Amino acid sequence: MFLLLGVVAAPGAGVASGPWAGWSQRPKEEKAELLNTLVIGGMGVYGLLFWGYGGHTFQFVDEGWFQQDSIHGGADKLGHAFSTYVGAMSFSAVYENWGYDAHAASRLGALSGFATFFMIEFGDAFSRHGFSLQDLAADAAGALWGYARRECPALRRLVDFRVSYFPSWGSLHGHTSDYISDYSGFTYLLAFQGSGVDALSSTWLKYLELHAGYYTRGYEVQDWCHYGEPHRVVYAGVGLNLSDLVEKTGWRKTATFLEFYQPPWTELSTSYNLDR
Repeated sequence: MFLLLGVVAAPGAGVASGPWAGWSQRPKEEKAELLNTLVIGGMGVYGLLFWGYGGHTFQFVDEGWFQQDSIHGGADKLGHAFSTYVGAMSFSAVYENWGYDAHAASRLGALSGFATFFMIEFGDAFSRHGFSLQDLAADAAGALWGYARRECPALRRLVDFRVSYFPSWGSLHGHTSDYISDYSGFTYLLAFQGSGVDALSSTWLKYLELHAGYYTRGYEVQDWCHYGEPHRVVYAGVGLNLSDLVEKTGWRKTATFLEFYQPPWTELSTSYNLDR
């Protein structure tokens, strides 16, 4: 989805015929409508082909939240929130590039991000996964977080919501190729940046961050023999503000990427296992 957004947002994008004819000259409202149709419709088609949409009558499921006996220990809920957040930020950037004012772009981007993941949840209702109100609430939280970060520059300077990922034992050993749901490889964190604190912004401390994170291990069948019993972990750490450091080199796209992604093993941390 986000690759599609990047292609559509590229200056001068357009082809001679089809839905993209005269793209750069089309009204921004028409472009926004077509983009939502393509992204949301595309996700629906993907779900029909690969996620079993239509294979079950409509059903609700209660997946729980962050309890030890929930389906993924809550990692999937953070995954929903993060994915919708990235979707909202991506849509908003595209809309602003197309001529919407910043506030309208933020609002419409959040709505488009949420609409995309609502469609996914609705499709899940007709599959073995079922419709989860917990997932939908997490989607809404992610969309609202994206809106808040764009509308409040001080918040964006102060804290990032990031994901870190390294393939789990099961993925590395070929027991699964579903990297999107490879929750034993994901870590979700908030990074509180020294550069966002006025008192620190003119000192070397502006390059430091405090991290607070959460991850789960052992909830996936293919990982039980490696991670042991399912368990949840919280952690705190200290790291460098890689985004700010990279931006100083002129690599702005990489710096933006690092606002959302924390490379593994780039922080000093201490953790606490909630279930041992």
